[in-house]
Amino acid sequence: MSKTVFVLGAGASMDCGAPLMKDFVPRAEDLLRKPDLEPESKEAIRLVLKARAELLSVYPKAHVDIHNVESLFGIFEMAQLLGSLGPLDAKHISTLREAMEILISTAIEKSIRYRVESSRYPTPPATYKRFAELLIAIWQSNNNSWQHVSVLTFNYDVALDYACHFKKIPIDYGLSRIKSGDDRLELLKLHGSLNWGRCSNTEKCQEIVPFTMNQLAWDYFLNLDYIPIETSKLLCKLQHCETPIQSRPVIAPPTWNKGKYHLELETVWQRAARHLSEAENIFIIGYSLPPTDEFFRYFYALGSIGPVVPRNVWVIDPELEVARRFKKILGGAALAPECFRPVNQTFEATINSLMTLLVERKQPKREAMKLHELGD
Repeated sequence: MSKTVFVLGAGASMDCGAPLMKDFVPRAEDLLRKPDLEPESKEAIRLVLKARAELLSVYPKAHVDIHNVESLFGIFEMAQLLGSLGPLDAKHISTLREAMEILISTAIEKSIRYRVESSRYPTPPATYKRFAELLIAIWQSNNNSWQHVSVLTFNYDVALDYACHFKKIPIDYGLSRIKSGDDRLELLKLHGSLNWGRCSNTEKCQEIVPFTMNQLAWDYFLNLDYIPIETSKLLCKLQHCETPIQSRPVIAPPTWNKGKYHLELETVWQRAARHLSEAENIFIIGYSLPPTDEFFRYFYALGSIGPVVPRNVWVIDPELEVARRFKKILGGAALAPECFRPVNQTFEATINSLMTLLVERKQPKREAMKLHELGD
């Protein structure tokens, strides 16, 4: 399994334009003002904003965070369970989850744009393009084998998927129990992806079908300088069991009720746990480890069971508080001074240091990495 594991959170896609949890609702409100927004997206966003407005009435009795999409999604799921949310009728309450998924998909896909160069072939966002080059360098330094590196990501977007396609990196999403071999990079999307759909034959088949990047067509973008890649709207082109797959993408909502939705992603999580258990190098990039995410704490603890003692555990995030949170869940070996590194930088700024460590086999200079000592 992988010696090197990258764990990517929302902060890793922030440089590409993707919203953070606190930015989804404002981004959706901005999109609502655009005349070219699709009717389905408009209807979903309006429903979410209407339900959100109803939550203002709880403030005299309770505090809820209506600005963070994770908190908002969780509240709406509880409203569905209780069948009540102010004056909203049962029909609207029952569709809140789907409306939130449409809001999330729309906000992500409309925010990440790809530059169309003179070749008329879209270029990946710069950070992920550079990261793909790092992955290729690791592959080359390990005798052209992908078994030594893997990527675990909590992000729904396809910016990294497209960067891998652009750089001709073959991908295994881990959706099958049968590993495809050492000739593919395992890109394990733990919360699902905007380019994954479900088979419509739910009685006999539960398979998740990915819309791969080589299925994209660019002819109708020839007159644009920047384009979105909206794979969630292209899922209808896929078929499985001789029928079109479901049009909604497979994404696990960022809520307290994670276990229910992750059962269909079981093989992805199992592969991810095996990689963590054998990793010598773990790089956590842009994942803030929110205090409410007990799910990740348990996953990391169980996934870490194994004989390998990590040599490098880096927490890469501009906010030092993130490294402090990880320090509270890591064990003694991972927290050893020669192993644990809180790197107070963006993803893009750290890639050169990662290249030095993993490809050139040298320890990057401390000052170049912006390392910080953290108190308890």
